[in-house]
Amino acid sequence: MVLEPEKAIIMGGTYRIPVLVKLLDKNFIQDLKRDGTFNEASFDREYESKWSGTVEDAFFNGEIFDRARKLRQPEYEYSGRTSDRAYYVLSVDVGRKKC
Repeated sequence: MVLEPEKAIIMGGTYRIPVLVKLLDKNFIQDLKRDGTFNEASFDREYESKWSGTVEDAFFNGEIFDRARKLRQPEYEYSGRTSDRAYYVLSVDVGRKKC
């Protein structure tokens, strides 16, 4: 998304909206939770879009990901520092334990 914004967008969300608009059957979610192999942390990552840290064999290194979250020169309003081809990336990181 950052490298080619015209080609990609990343959005996270909960399973509740697709269930509400009938794109996902609520029985599917209930069956997942009743399954003997149910893992709450995995469910939260996949169906609630909750960040829970890096898992083994993850696609990315969590420490590098966390370092990239820090803005060097944050803008709180338009500054005129950029060209007309610049763009903003907006993000929210909420609810980290022990922070």
